[in-house]
Amino acid sequence: MYCSRFFVALVPMVALLVPSAFPADLGPSPIEPAQEVEPLVELGTGWYLRGDIGYSLNQSSGFARGGVQFANGKLANSWTGTLGGGYQLNSWFRTDITVDYRGDLRLSGRGHVSPAVCLGTFSGCDVFHNTKLSAATGLWNAYVDLGTWSGFTPYVGAGVGASVNRMTNVSNIFINDDTGLEYPGLSNVVGRHVTTQFAWALMAGAAVSVAPHTQVDFGYRFLDLGRFRSFAGIATPPFTTKSLQANEFRIGLRYMID
Repeated sequence: MYCSRFFVALVPMVALLVPSAFPADLGPSPIEPAQEVEPLVELGTGWYLRGDIGYSLNQSSGFARGGVQFANGKLANSWTGTLGGGYQLNSWFRTDITVDYRGDLRLSGRGHVSPAVCLGTFSGCDVFHNTKLSAATGLWNAYVDLGTWSGFTPYVGAGVGASVNRMTNVSNIFINDDTGLEYPGLSNVVGRHVTTQFAWALMAGAAVSVAPHTQVDFGYRFLDLGRFRSFAGIATPPFTTKSLQANEFRIGLRYMID
């Protein structure tokens, strides 16, 4: 009886001691390695916005309508405006996409047609052509920055894209060389016509920091816009230009989004 009471009293004590023995037998709990916290990605780093204005010296190597060449054509110069955005890959390379517009480039020229066209004349006719040109051009550009010298960062670059070229207010006046009067039946006004052409550009310039995240960009750009073409009617052949090229002197701002 005494022994049975002893064992009954001993069982709860053993039950309390046994669980505490297991951790000692297994050794200390392993320490889990601390999880690395990934740094937050700053979405603004490297991206920039840009805006430019420029003065464009425009030229084309030739104008024609049907078989009539306008060797002494005159093409007006124009102002241009550009908006775009890009990414600075590192201290040497950057790239951007730009859209620029030039409008109301007045084109005029004088050509000569034979008596076969101006029937009833001995000397033929002089034809005077007037029109307006405009273009919206989108380019993907890449640049190489050539280091910073006395605060200025020179660069060179190139771009490719497309130009939407529009010719409007096309008028042709035929003057009888014998009488000096307008030749009836040939003078006409043609509606507008839009063409999309391959465009490319070469650039060079320098940028200087004027405020935090802000640079002023002084640059030169040679831009080839492709051809312009008027509407072609049944009896009116289209007036076409060869590639229109622009020598542009530009100033702009670049703002880094940081």
